[in-house]
Amino acid sequence: MQNREAEAGPNAAEQAFLALQAEVAGMRQVVQTLPDLIKKSRAVDTSETLGSIAQRLETVASFMAKIEQHPAIRMTPAAHSQAIADAGNMLMNPAVRQLESAKAAAVEERRELGAMIGTLRGRWQQWEWLAWTGVATFIAGLLISPLFARGREK
Repeated sequence: MQNREAEAGPNAAEQAFLALQAEVAGMRQVVQTLPDLIKKSRAVDTSETLGSIAQRLETVASFMAKIEQHPAIRMTPAAHSQAIADAGNMLMNPAVRQLESAKAAAVEERRELGAMIGTLRGRWQQWEWLAWTGVATFIAGLLISPLFARGREK
């Protein structure tokens, strides 16, 4: 009969013991990893002294005081806008004057060039008229010369 019970498998007590043994083995593994986890999760040392905190606050306060003394902080938005516009005008006015003088010079040179071309055209027309007048006079002289030659023969 004992053989039948042995062959039938472990009884309830043996099963409970095996389960307990497996649970204890799992707990042993977890407990063995605890020291490493504790070392990893230690808090950062935040034992900064009150004196060093006060020193940093003084540094920040001095920076803030310098910023507050800046003229741009004391200006209203309208005054700041006007200052930017004035600075832009100071930069642009000389450039605009130079551009206007260059434009005036270009207009004057164009006018002078137009006058030169007009003068050249006038001279060309004058030479053309003079040439046509010379040709016409030559032809008129040829046509009239036989009349003068006949009048002398008599």
